[in-house]
Amino acid sequence: MYAKYGGTEISSGGEELLILSARDVLAIVK
Repeated sequence: MYAKYGGTEISSGGEELLILSARDVLAIVK
């Protein structure tokens, strides 16, 4: 889970990617 407005969206090789900093990550769900 991450903050709603956290990160930067980029497009690379036809894939949509989201780049996040560690402070934007709220939880890791396994």
